[in-house]
Formats: sequence, structure tokens, C-alpha cells
Amino acid sequence: MSMIQKALALFICLSFVYVFFQGAVVEANKIGLPKTIDSWSRPESPRIIDSSYIFKYMNGAGELYLGYRFNHLEVFDYTSENQDSILVELYFMETPDDAFGLLSLDWDGEPVDLNHSSKNKATHSLAPSNRALYG
Repeated sequence: MSMIQKALALFICLSFVYVFFQGAVVEANKIGLPKTIDSWSRPESPRIIDSSYIFKYMNGAGELYLGYRFNHLEVFDYTSENQDSILVELYFMETPDDAFGLLSLDWDGEPVDLNHSSKNKATHSLAPSNRALYG
């Protein structure tokens, strides 16, 4: 995966965390994703997945999302003629607590060090030492 793809994925993750953990109420299509990044571009409007279609969209785990009061999902597919596509999913939950509950269950992925100060952290912590995951 290229550096641009990783940077875009990290931007999306941080935007998700910022929006939901600041307690802001966000309306659909208000996140402001860039239309193009390098050679990738996205459609003008997202594909909207609501609770009635979640089981057809994702093969498994739909119950978990509904249990954490899933509102809807906005899906953007960034495509480039000479590169793999980048799938961006923006999940909208009823409250920030729902988003946190759902995200706290998923610790799969490659650790990302956001502040480069992990050397100073205690090594005997019960919590994961990384502050972000890429996957």
C-alpha cells in the first residue's frame, strides 16, 4: 500500500475519532473528504448503507454494529486508473459512546505511532501501547 493510501486511511480514522469523540452531531455528507488525492478520485456522493441493508453490505458483525446503535454508513470508493482503489467507510452512530464501544472491541491492525514517544511509556501496562491502528 502506498504512502498516499496510508495517509488517506489515517486521515479518515482521525476524522472519525475527532467527529465522534468531540460530541459533535454530524449530518450526512458534511465530513468534507477531498474529491481527489493525487490520481485517485471519488464519486460526488457516497453510497448510503442503513440498518436495513447492513447485513447485505458486510458479511458478518452486523449485529454488533446494530447493538451499538448504528445509524448509517457512507461509502466512498476512490479509484485511480493505474492504482488499486481505496475504500473509505464513514460510520455514523447515535452517540460518541456507541462509536467508542464499537471501536474499543477491534484491536486488529498494524500499530501506528502518532507522536513518536512510545519509548518513554511503561512496558507493563494493561492497555495497548499504540494509540492508533491501521488495518
